[in-house]
Amino acid sequence: AEEVDPGKETVYVMVEPYLITNFVKKNGRLGFLNTLPRIITTKANKALVDDNMPLIKDFLVEYLGSLPEEKLRDIKQRSVIQKEAMQGIQKLFKEEVGKPVITGLIFKKFLMM
Repeated sequence: AEEVDPGKETVYVMVEPYLITNFVKKNGRLGFLNTLPRIITTKANKALVDDNMPLIKDFLVEYLGSLPEEKLRDIKQRSVIQKEAMQGIQKLFKEEVGKPVITGLIFKKFLMM
């Protein structure tokens, strides 16, 4: 059997507590988005993700809050939103530590009010 480097093992890091951000509805009123993102990374990079969690949360609140209501409500756009958010977090890590660190992002919960 082939041995796997334990540092390359995939881990999921929950962004806690739930992330809540505002977005502007079509009628100009504020809406709320409540989401539970999970960061996908390796065991070797988990500490970097944990240490930089405030930056990740700040980025996600800013990014998700900047999206139009139509994009947030469109189920077909969900994978696009996940990909764009993941790429933004990877860019953040490249600037902070010189490498992308995360390999994926999923939204376990995505509730709009």
